[in-house]
Amino acid sequence: RDYLKELGVGCIYMTPIFQSPSNHKYNATDYYQIDTAFGDKKDLKNLSDEAHKNGIQIILDGVFNHCSDELKIKDENGNYIDIFSDLKENGKKSKFWNWVEWENDSHWRGFANLSHMPILNTEDNDCANYFINVVDYWTKEFNIDGWRLDVANEIGTTFIKKIRDRISSTSKN
Repeated sequence: RDYLKELGVGCIYMTPIFQSPSNHKYNATDYYQIDTAFGDKKDLKNLSDEAHKNGIQIILDGVFNHCSDELKIKDENGNYIDIFSDLKENGKKSKFWNWVEWENDSHWRGFANLSHMPILNTEDNDCANYFINVVDYWTKEFNIDGWRLDVANEIGTTFIKKIRDRISSTSKN
């Protein structure tokens, strides 16, 4: 808003906004939905448009190192897949097996040793591409100016470079 510009605000950084069962939102269940605690996509679009009118940039928090053990993703047909139910049911035969870091064949590693926040393997191409597409979607659809990557030291430089390259190729600035 105008008063933010008058205060000298240059950017608005938002902690995780994606759908999540927790208050902190660092365990997303759907990276393509805004948690209802924060509004909806129309609200984000309005915020982004108004901020840009005032020269204020928008930065989102990308939590791609870990997620909720209730994460659901859409397949190519638009159907939701609960990847952790798939992993429990199919084990190593699951197409999501390499998306997760494993302690052993039956237990995934959890962020801060919390099993309900599985650590993702962003070195896996399918996993990395999913999250690169997430970044691309929000950047394009809502004119997002930048991303803060949570625990960036744990997601790998290859993945970070891929995100940077995608953002650079789609940036409106």
